[in-house]
Amino acid sequence: MAHAMECVRGMSYGLLQKVTGPREATAGAPGNCAVRSSFLSTLTLRSSSSAISGPALPQSSQLEARRLGSFRVQAAVAEAEAEAEAATSTRLKKLYTEKVLQRLHGPEGFSNLNRVPRLQKIVINCGLGEASDDAKSLASTLQDLSTIAGQKAVVTRSKKAIAGFQIRKDVPVGVCVTLRGEAMFAFLDRLINLALPRIRDFQGLKPSSFDGKGNFHLGLQEQLMFPEIDYDQVQKVRGMDVSFVTSARDNDEGLQLLTALGMPFQGTKGK
Repeated sequence: MAHAMECVRGMSYGLLQKVTGPREATAGAPGNCAVRSSFLSTLTLRSSSSAISGPALPQSSQLEARRLGSFRVQAAVAEAEAEAEAATSTRLKKLYTEKVLQRLHGPEGFSNLNRVPRLQKIVINCGLGEASDDAKSLASTLQDLSTIAGQKAVVTRSKKAIAGFQIRKDVPVGVCVTLRGEAMFAFLDRLINLALPRIRDFQGLKPSSFDGKGNFHLGLQEQLMFPEIDYDQVQKVRGMDVSFVTSARDNDEGLQLLTALGMPFQGTKGK
């Protein structure tokens, strides 16, 4: 290292002679000595830093390194998001992806995996009736439905005035929430394992509630069957309609899908 520094000093002195001339380089004037010493120190520092850090990369190589670094960061972020999604995945969704799809795609099921019916969304509706003009009742129903669904509900309004029902245009007539993805499977899991068993004298769901296109509609008489609802905070007992929208082509495919998910239908066995 010391030998390299001496070589650098010698090369620097030769360069100084070329720049300032031999007379000025060898002169003993204080100004020339100061210029020479500053010049030599600058070159020495630059040379030492280059020797330590290595040669500088070309601009194209630097851009390529930056791009490679950004790609690595994006891949790490995507991997972290996938791990978080797998950790927060609901139990029923794991059951659907690992067992239900394979069961319906088996030798006795659908030959094509894309042909297997899927649960697309769950829609929960709750009508207000005579309480459409009561702001407190509307707020209470909105809060109850949001608590049950685990997602913020929205207020549905009338599109036109109907004199026979004494409804004006653009007034609140109900509360609705649409569930998809993780929230949909979480609500279905709580409905099957917590809410439906709390119904008195429950004998199972009727398969006749399918609409002919594979969609199932369920009517609930009260919101107190859900454990998330506090009985002391309920202002009025209200029912709700729950619609299960599937990609099935007929009632038999829809019944097969919901039965595999664990819906307790009359005359069929669950999971």
